[in-house]
Amino acid sequence: GRTECTDLGGHWDPTYGCAGASQHQASGVCPLLYPDLGGVKSCDPEADITTCEMGDLSGKMGQLSFKTGVMQKFEDVYMTNIDVISSLSIVIHCGAPRVACGNFYAKA
Repeated sequence: GRTECTDLGGHWDPTYGCAGASQHQASGVCPLLYPDLGGVKSCDPEADITTCEMGDLSGKMGQLSFKTGVMQKFEDVYMTNIDVISSLSIVIHCGAPRVACGNFYAKA
């Protein structure tokens, strides 16, 4: 399995939102889809959620605000089937650096 947060790759992007961290940036697909934008679109969840990378939680819902010593729950209303991400990972950023990560696994 993966051991380093830097090994995880781009944001999960099944709708080809093609923002800067899309999984499709490395393949060259985004520049082909959006040549007039340099291959990079902006996430605008209020106008059209498909402009966002589905794996970019802060792009869709805004930056998280953590409170020390308080249990918090965050809900992604755009994720309808958790099974589609059961083999993926989550990464927590603090600005640019990746500070924590973990894998999702389907519960038996």
